[in-house]
Amino acid sequence: MQRQEFRHLISVEDARKLVAALDIPTRTKTVPLIRSYGSYLAEPIYSTVDVPAFSRASMDGYAVIASDTYSAREDEPVSLNLTGSIAAGDISALGVIDGSAVDIATGAVMPAGANAVVMVEYTDIADESDDHAYSRHDCHNNSNSDTYSTCNTVLVKKAVSPNENIMHAGSDIMIGEMVLSEGTHLTSREIGVLAAVGLDEVVVRNMRVGIISTGNELVAPGTPLGTGKIYDSNSYAVAAAVEECGAEAVLYGIVSDSFESMRTSLIKASAECDLMLSSGGTSAGTSDILHKLIGTEGEILAHGINIKPGKPVVIAHYNNTPIFGLPGYPTSALTIFNEFVAPKIKACLNPARSPIHSDAPQTSDAKDARIRAVLSEDIRSDGRMSLQPVSLVRGKAYPVHKGSGAVTTLTDADGFIEIPADVEYLEAGSPVYVTPF
Repeated sequence: MQRQEFRHLISVEDARKLVAALDIPTRTKTVPLIRSYGSYLAEPIYSTVDVPAFSRASMDGYAVIASDTYSAREDEPVSLNLTGSIAAGDISALGVIDGSAVDIATGAVMPAGANAVVMVEYTDIADESDDHAYSRHDCHNNSNSDTYSTCNTVLVKKAVSPNENIMHAGSDIMIGEMVLSEGTHLTSREIGVLAAVGLDEVVVRNMRVGIISTGNELVAPGTPLGTGKIYDSNSYAVAAAVEECGAEAVLYGIVSDSFESMRTSLIKASAECDLMLSSGGTSAGTSDILHKLIGTEGEILAHGINIKPGKPVVIAHYNNTPIFGLPGYPTSALTIFNEFVAPKIKACLNPARSPIHSDAPQTSDAKDARIRAVLSEDIRSDGRMSLQPVSLVRGKAYPVHKGSGAVTTLTDADGFIEIPADVEYLEAGSPVYVTPF
């Protein structure tokens, strides 16, 4: 089969504009809350409950009427009659009147009449008949019934003000309040809020992304590795990267280097998915058939980007479904994904907060989080914009030179530095900015 060279290499800026203009549809789906991590909300969330649902103690201590404690001092404590205790989760008819107090646990319902909680650290418990003081621990854990029976007076050694150490009903979230807006990215913090308002499932935006790996040399992990074969790592790495973006990865397995196998997989994936990602088959080798097939049966928008690593990229449509043909080398595939595909997926799932605009392209979602460092050694470039993986050690950026064909290049690196196309040489000691992975 005759080699087919790359088409005209487009610039990184033009590639970003091309990707920004792609129309990739999204859908919605309802998922269990426990499975919603990393997703984007498809609708705003309004609370149907107050959080907390009742006024509760925010500290272990004693529920009191604040004015009863105003004269309390360390050396002149105020004595209050202890009438009982309330644990978290208890339903109690206990109330507080002038001169009394109720032992209360953190999170317990405040008794009627009380308007403050004295922290246990500022109290003692005593029997007025013998002037003997006990700790709260003594009264609750001492098996001697005589000792427990004497625990009927609490000595307050510090004044409290009204509402001190109380969390009132609805003070965190009120019924009807919008707690999360449409498009919110769900992390552990947001999922905690959704659980707090009683939700066990949510409606999220979804994008189905088909993953295809090409190459006669590939075998699936877990199977015997024959001579000349390698395990398919790209399917798993790219699928995980897709899931990290909040989309749904659909794996279509390994496709051999034949037009019929490739056509069958592309037809199936394009019918079932909103976006397709393939790895391999994009370069100029005789067995690189992906771009040849799409060039005949689809529409190639770009073949080749002036970037290193990752030059052999295909951006195209097949059966009206967008497809990115990623390079076969693992480092190149993930670099191109992170640089072009990931921001696009996130922008589609959350258009209101999209970081992608054709008139203001960005290098990365993490651009604002770049780390200033000093280059440890000289670097030469070859006229293409380069994304050089580096490791960070005590403020120095050490280039990782394993190459894009090594699967550990990115795991050995902490991030990358961007070297513009017009920079041919960077000297050791030069200040650089590292974009963390």
